[in-house]
Amino acid sequence: MGAFAPTASDLEHITHQLIEREVPLSTRELLLIILERQIAEEQARVRAAAVGDASPYLPGGTFSVGQTLSFPALRFAIGRVVETRVGSNPLAGSFQVIAVDFADGKRREFATQIESHPLNSKPTSMNGGSDSIANQEPAALADAFAARLEQRLDAALDVTGKLLRISGKWFSRDLLVHVDEHQLNLAEAALDMAGGGPLSTEQIAPQIDLPTGVNAKLMVFSLAHALHRDDRFDEVGPTGEVLWYLNRLEPDEVLRPPRMLQPAQPTVRGAALTPELRRLATELDDEYSEHAHPANGETQVRLVLTYPHRRAGTLPLTPRLAAVFPTARISPRVKITLVDGHTGKQHPGWVVRRERFVWGLAPIFAQYETPAGSFLSVSRGEQIGEYVVTVETRRPVADWLRSANAPQGQLRFSMSKRSLGVQYMDELVILSESMEQLDILRARHEQQATTLEQLVQDVFRELVKLTPQGTVHAKTLYGAVNIARRATPESIFAELVQRPSFVHVGDAYWRYEAQAATA
Repeated sequence: MGAFAPTASDLEHITHQLIEREVPLSTRELLLIILERQIAEEQARVRAAAVGDASPYLPGGTFSVGQTLSFPALRFAIGRVVETRVGSNPLAGSFQVIAVDFADGKRREFATQIESHPLNSKPTSMNGGSDSIANQEPAALADAFAARLEQRLDAALDVTGKLLRISGKWFSRDLLVHVDEHQLNLAEAALDMAGGGPLSTEQIAPQIDLPTGVNAKLMVFSLAHALHRDDRFDEVGPTGEVLWYLNRLEPDEVLRPPRMLQPAQPTVRGAALTPELRRLATELDDEYSEHAHPANGETQVRLVLTYPHRRAGTLPLTPRLAAVFPTARISPRVKITLVDGHTGKQHPGWVVRRERFVWGLAPIFAQYETPAGSFLSVSRGEQIGEYVVTVETRRPVADWLRSANAPQGQLRFSMSKRSLGVQYMDELVILSESMEQLDILRARHEQQATTLEQLVQDVFRELVKLTPQGTVHAKTLYGAVNIARRATPESIFAELVQRPSFVHVGDAYWRYEAQAATA
């Protein structure tokens, strides 16, 4: 089916089918209609070729002027031989060429008397051969080539301008039922009464005084189209499910993603990192990293919480997590339910795929006093739309841990003994004394346009003070820099490699040499 392309006649047939049925249909359903039609036409051509006086064209055959031929490879088109001549190609040996006129007025030439050619063994029985479309089942073809065929059909339907698609269903523009402003106001009130949503189109329809005597599916489609065109309503369902929410009642952080989650500059693509630093970048699994773990079909994903996501109450939508959470064909935001893995308590959540985060984790983080560097896991829940988030807990143990604060607008780190009841990564764990102070610090760096080079140097020199060896682990540097500015592992590690002031001392540890910086 590599050459499949819906014809103008196919598209016209689809339009008539939609009008006759008065029911919106999916791309797959429309594809089946076209395939059934094309297969029936092909079978008719095969039958016509079999009962007529046309001989099947084979490259090894010999044909004469005036002879009628059938061409299986051209969907059994019929043509008449009008001319023969000797072929000329030293590489092909001796052969003949025939000129054939077809019913559409075109003349084409074909080689004959070629003894060795793959088409000579092609079956030419009435069924067109085992690989002919005439011998195929529409559903089997649609299943075997679904993604490719549906994509081509979608593109062709978009171009016509006669049809429109809402939530994966197509229908004729001419048959839409008008939904007026009063009815849309009632839809807004229905969603308002539901706390903003989400509600399906079918749940909204009975509440807004729609006309009676109209096909129910057509009415729902028309209402969905009207809601799509009104900025008050957002479609927030996953692929295959249409759910509506009031835009004005969506969380502000979902409509206007926190700046702290977006890298201030593009990641350093192809940075000359050492193999060890590339390995560390993969382990950190940053959602904007070019070395992030690819999706591998996991049903439960374990991750480490970084400071920006701890502060924003979010999760990073890495490739691994993106495969767990729902997708959407059009919706930039998908409404979900987050479930505390320990208590089963439910919290509203949102998947914001374009900006690569999941919002709604703040209550869970607060419940377990979860610092940056903590381990947690995510899996799908028992019900559709539910996702279980489990903070990895332990019996509280007192440890010496890094803390970050920003007195007088300067980022400072210290070690303090704290009791934590969660599992964490030693290199990334950082407590925050005052998140509000750190917010001010981050805003100041943004206002002053502090370069990443300067910030990495300042943070590194502060971290050095925490260890008697005067060294800093690369992962610790990544976690600490992201308190003041969002940056990917590659961007931060590139500074370590490119600046002579940073010296690698073994494993993933580095030290700072001021003399090298000025040399």
